[in-house]
Amino acid sequence: MNKTLQTWIVVADGSRAHLFTFRDLEQGLMPAQLSGLPPPEDRIQSHTEKSDRPGRSISSGDGAHHIVESHSDFRKLEKHKFTVAVAHALNHASLANEFDRLILIAPPRSVGEFRKCLSDEVLSRMHIVAKDLGKAPLQEIRNHVAEFISHRT
Repeated sequence: MNKTLQTWIVVADGSRAHLFTFRDLEQGLMPAQLSGLPPPEDRIQSHTEKSDRPGRSISSGDGAHHIVESHSDFRKLEKHKFTVAVAHALNHASLANEFDRLILIAPPRSVGEFRKCLSDEVLSRMHIVAKDLGKAPLQEIRNHVAEFISHRT
């Protein structure tokens, strides 16, 4: 008797993650909710973290004031924190056996961060599509995952 595989497709970028489930060709990709993520309104926007104007310093010798740039990129920090939150949610779902296979679609830079944060258990059941499809229509996502969901291995 063949067990129907539960396949999750996660389309993520630095600020949003969409989950789709796939059981068979008849149902296709079904939108679902990835639990464990902070709601969008709880995430701090990078522009609220940074002061309005950069600090100033006085140069020795000529007395000129120069702008001091921040050493932190708050946008990158927020993207990293979101990637860690998505990875944590996927690790938790894996422990609960909520999926058999995972197809992760993310920009190449995010893929590297996901690999660092995901458990070996998740990595062993995961296929990666290194593309930024966070704003892509469902048909384009379906085209990119077709080769992974067409066979039952």
